[in-house]
Amino acid sequence: MKAPHISKVSPAAEPSSPTARNPQGESSLQVSGEAPAAQHDTLPALPLRHNHKQRGVLGYALLLSGFIACPCHAPLLLAVLAGTTIGSQLLEHTVTLVIAMGSYFFFSLFLGLRLVKRREQAAR
Repeated sequence: MKAPHISKVSPAAEPSSPTARNPQGESSLQVSGEAPAAQHDTLPALPLRHNHKQRGVLGYALLLSGFIACPCHAPLLLAVLAGTTIGSQLLEHTVTLVIAMGSYFFFSLFLGLRLVKRREQAAR
């Protein structure tokens, strides 16, 4: 199955075409099943998957942000933000803060480790 191809429709196209013009008269994008043979005004189809390097960078970024968002850091976060408006709001809703931080912590660790592991397997 081929990836969809996105091409730019010129403003001179017929106005009866649903993808020819937007209300301002500017050109719009058209998605078709196959790429035209030779057209210089085309945009590449968007990649559906990340390459190995991007996967690793994203995995490590998730791991780092997960460790920072660990619920054990909530008291430190509240101490740093003490005396500010956001600090007082977080202090009022400490249980919600800990639940949100814990959820993000586990989600980011799971997904980060999964991405790093896939990157290492694909690199072999």
